[in-house]
Amino acid sequence: MSEKTDEERVEDLKRLWQQYGTYLIAGLVVLIAGVFGTRAWFDHQQARAEQASFHYQQLIQYAERSQHGEAIAQGRQLLDDFAGTAYAALGAQVMARVEVERGDADSARAHLQWSLANARLAEVRDLARLGLARLQFDANEHDAALTTLRSRENASFSALFDELRGDIHASRGETELAREAYAAALDQSTAQGSRELLQVKYDNL
Repeated sequence: MSEKTDEERVEDLKRLWQQYGTYLIAGLVVLIAGVFGTRAWFDHQQARAEQASFHYQQLIQYAERSQHGEAIAQGRQLLDDFAGTAYAALGAQVMARVEVERGDADSARAHLQWSLANARLAEVRDLARLGLARLQFDANEHDAALTTLRSRENASFSALFDELRGDIHASRGETELAREAYAAALDQSTAQGSRELLQVKYDNL
């Protein structure tokens, strides 16, 4: 097999960032400059990401089987040993879901806050915000939930943010604000099932 060109190695790194979300763009610049010109550094980073991926997949499997104790133990190992990876930030959100199923809302909040503080990707931080706002809403902390929703960074989940904002306003009897939020969610939503539910919510105001 022929040795890869510099351009091919750069493309490999880009694909890894898209998949794992753990490497800094500055690292690519330094790598291309030859400071980390050996394959050893790259192989180490890839191996670390693969290990984190394994623990994350184990966490998902335990969570799906409602094996809560095993899921939490796997999640703690992921956060302790691979805190700097994208998998850790996502794993913290899975742990939050497990804690909700166990009835421990405080621990769920703590995991979401950890994810929000440590995630490097805006999309992952927004998922943490969405989960946190839902917990705040469930606890009747409406103002706090709306504040959390307003700090959204990315448009990827705008429909979900607007729908939850509509739910909060509807629960407070703020019909016009709820209608505005649901209308915004309808404009952004592409999933048929979600659109049908949103339309029902809008029509019932």
